[in-house]
Amino acid sequence: DPAEERKTNMADGSTQNKDSDCSYADVLSARLDAMCTALELGSDRHDQLRGILSRFALPWGARRVGESPAYLSDITDDHTPFEFSLAFREREVDVRLLVETQPKSPRIESRWQAGIDLLSHLERDYPVDTARFAQIANVFAPSDEWARFAIWHAVNAGKKMSFKLYLNPAAHGRHRASATVKAALAQLGMSDVWSSVPRLRRGLDEVKYFSIDLGDERGARVKIYFSHRAAPIDVIESMMHAAPGYQAGAASEFCRALSGGESAFETLPLQTCYAYEAGSDKPTDVALHFPVRAYAANDAESLARVSTLLADDHKAKYARLVRAFAGRELDTCRGVQTYASFWAGRGTRNVTVYLSPQLFGFQPATLAQMNTPFSMQERGNA
Repeated sequence: DPAEERKTNMADGSTQNKDSDCSYADVLSARLDAMCTALELGSDRHDQLRGILSRFALPWGARRVGESPAYLSDITDDHTPFEFSLAFREREVDVRLLVETQPKSPRIESRWQAGIDLLSHLERDYPVDTARFAQIANVFAPSDEWARFAIWHAVNAGKKMSFKLYLNPAAHGRHRASATVKAALAQLGMSDVWSSVPRLRRGLDEVKYFSIDLGDERGARVKIYFSHRAAPIDVIESMMHAAPGYQAGAASEFCRALSGGESAFETLPLQTCYAYEAGSDKPTDVALHFPVRAYAANDAESLARVSTLLADDHKAKYARLVRAFAGRELDTCRGVQTYASFWAGRGTRNVTVYLSPQLFGFQPATLAQMNTPFSMQERGNA
C-alpha cells in the first residue's frame, strides 16, 4: 500500500513524498486507521470516524496527492488541507478532524462555495444546526481575493459527535479583522462580548479565527481566537485571567513545560481562544494554544514535553499513537506535533494535541509567511 510507504524525513526536514501516488481519501484513511489502532478504539467508533471522514473528503478525496499541494491551505505549515487532533480527558480521548475543502478552482470565492456545499451535505446526514451560521454568513463571505482561507469544517468524534465551523476575520482584509468580528457578534445578538476582550497590543496581537458550534443546544459556543507575536508570559497570563476560576501561573507552567523553560516566545506566535455561550457577555472559558513545533528540536523532544502534561493513563497510548502517525523515527522529523492546548477551566492535564500529516514534508512556518497573503500565482503553482 503506497500510503504506508512514507519516506523518512531527514533531520534537515527534506523529504521525498511517498504519499504522492495516493488519493487524499486513502491518506486520510491510513492516518485514521493508525490512530484508531494506537488508541485501541472499538470497531463502532472506528466505523463512525470513517463515515465522517468520507463525507468530509467529498468530492475532492479521490484526487491524487501529488508532489506538491494544488494550492495553499493555511491549516498546516506544508499546506496539507487537513489535520487531526486528540483531546485527552480524564479517562477518554476524543478524536477530531479539521478540513479545508478543495474545489477545482483555487479562488477564494470557490473555496467559500465549496465550504457551503459541504455544510449542506453535513446538515442532511448529521445533527448539524446551521441557523447561527446563516445569521453571519454575509459577514464572512470573503471579498479579499488574497485571504488565506474562507471556511474550515471540524468534527469532534467523542462520546457525543459535534461539528463546528472556522471563519476568517480577515475575509475583507487583515485591517478589518476586528471590525468583522464585531459585526458578526452584533448579528448574533452578542455585541457586549467584545468588551470582555483585554486590550490588544497594536501590531503584535490580532484576531485570527472565529468559530461557531453547529448545534442548537444551550451550551453551543462562539469562539474568538487571538494570535500573540513576541509575547512575554505576562501577556499570556493576562489573556488567560479572563477565564472563570483561572489559577494564576497555569499558563506559565504550561509554556515552560512545552518550551523547555523559555519565558518569551518570538519564533511563532502563541494563541488564545475565548469561548462564549449565548446570553453571556463574559467568556465561559479561555484556551491557550502553544506551537510546540517551533520550540523543540524534533518530534521526539515534543513528545517528551507533551507527555509531562498528560495523565499517566494516557502517556504510553500517546507515544504509540504519535509514532504510528508519523511513520518514521521521531528524532528525524519535526512538526508532526504542531500545537498543544488546554482550557483554563479544565486544568493543564486536559490537553489537546494537534497532528499534521505532512503530506508535502516539513516546511517550518515563519512569521513572515504567516502574515503574507497568498498570491494567485502561489495558489495555482504551489
